[in-house]
Amino acid sequence: MPTNFGRPQIDHPHIKRGKEILLDEGCRHGWMHFRDRCYMFSTEEESWTNAEFRCRVFGGHLAEIQDAETNRFLQENARLRHANDNNYNYFIGLTDEAALDEWEWVQSATKPNFTNWGDNQPDHQGNDEHCVFLYANDHYRWHDVDCDDHDLFICEEEEMNTGGNIIG
Repeated sequence: MPTNFGRPQIDHPHIKRGKEILLDEGCRHGWMHFRDRCYMFSTEEESWTNAEFRCRVFGGHLAEIQDAETNRFLQENARLRHANDNNYNYFIGLTDEAALDEWEWVQSATKPNFTNWGDNQPDHQGNDEHCVFLYANDHYRWHDVDCDDHDLFICEEEEMNTGGNIIG
């Protein structure tokens, strides 16, 4: 492989001068851009609490869905990732752990101004469902679920800046 002042020369559209990585749309590698946010779909399952912790380690938080367009974007991407395999649900950042039926986003501590609950949801089955996931068997509509269940999750963070960012 040719070198450039002792550094390997890499032929990749996001690598410039062998060391600087341009992040498309202001998101890190592996994150997807939508509006002014970046989203990361996990590939490992966690409890809701551990999922939120992992998102914070990545610099974000569990996704907060503010409108129908964002919801549709996340639903479509979840569906595309699993090609009609309905075994993959995704935690989002909505919970009523503080007070029953007082749903709020964990990061912003605000009540949702948009919801996409499945039929008869939330149902608090067994009185221990205080977290929310996008439920694959119901077209990724929202269902309350036990926070100790292990599922995939969606992290969200603000875009780094508009027009991309150069690292290196």
